[in-house]
Order: sequence, then C-alpha cells, then structure tokens
Amino acid sequence: MSDSLTLRAAIYHALARLSLSGYQAERICGKTRLFDIIAWNKERIVFLAIRTSRTRSLTRFSEELISLCRMVNTHPVQVQIQFWLYCNAEWSQYQVLSGGAMPIREGSL
Repeated sequence: MSDSLTLRAAIYHALARLSLSGYQAERICGKTRLFDIIAWNKERIVFLAIRTSRTRSLTRFSEELISLCRMVNTHPVQVQIQFWLYCNAEWSQYQVLSGGAMPIREGSL
C-alpha cells in the first residue's frame, strides 16, 4: 500500500474512532493544510494532524511538531491541537502544547 493510501486509510480510521468517542468530525482536504481533521463535541474542539510511520518515533516529524507548538504559543485559543501517529495498526496520540507534545492516555480522547 502506498504512503498516500496508508495515510488516507489512517484518516478514515481516526474519523471512525472519533465518532465512537462522541465527536462530530470532518476531514480537511488540500495540499497546504496544517490539519487533517477537525472534531468537536459539547466540551471541546480538537484539530488533528494524522501521520503514519513504520516506527513510533516522532523524530521524523520534529519540524512539523515545532511548527504546531509555535502555533499554540502565538495563537492561544480554546482548542486542542493533537498529533496522532498510526504505526503497526496502533495509535500513538499526543497533545501539542507550547513546549512540545505530551502523550495522551488511552481512553482520554
């Protein structure tokens, strides 16, 4: 499966997971997008960047994460920015904060 097909499948898998967790979610399209999904429920709005990798390491995405952290610093709004990494049929989820990415515990979406 090509990288683009793998990413597309991961995005649809994330949409299904968000729906099961009680979120409304929409996929964002376009080559210059920062996020792949915007999701919301009664309590919060979440912007998600979805990526795939053969390893669980975030080092491949360090420049992208730095850019997202800068966004948190310069635009303090009441939304969450999350970075989800799909690897070997499992998710690693991170909340992007001003100082870096913090792992999200399972079930605390």
